[in-house]
Amino acid sequence: IYEAGANWRGLADARHNRGVAALCQGDSQGAIREFNHSSEAAASAEERDLAAQTIFNMAVAHAQAGSADLARRACQAARAEFAHLADTDGTRRTQELLELIPLVNEADPGEKLLALAYPMRTRLTYQAARMSA
Repeated sequence: IYEAGANWRGLADARHNRGVAALCQGDSQGAIREFNHSSEAAASAEERDLAAQTIFNMAVAHAQAGSADLARRACQAARAEFAHLADTDGTRRTQELLELIPLVNEADPGEKLLALAYPMRTRLTYQAARMSA
């Protein structure tokens, strides 16, 4: 339906949706591949950033679940995307996550992982909700 160059936005959206479908089926490597393709097809930096952030959040989710190998692979894919975008904050967060991954089976790296995954405003809202619950 979409040809490269003919409809970049539609191609990026289609690849992103295929990534979401792969996630729903439990195929995290397929999802990363589709999000990478979505990023390559994207016409804007914002869409590329969305793909990179999605892959990064997958890495955080894998780390929270204790899947260190899957987290490491997703984090490396996210780091490559952030580097392509010259996103220093994203690159810094992926490096921090790579340093935390060996600790996923230790005490509770949950707060550290949470701090990496969510923007500050959302993180504060989430923590306030947790405290009041």
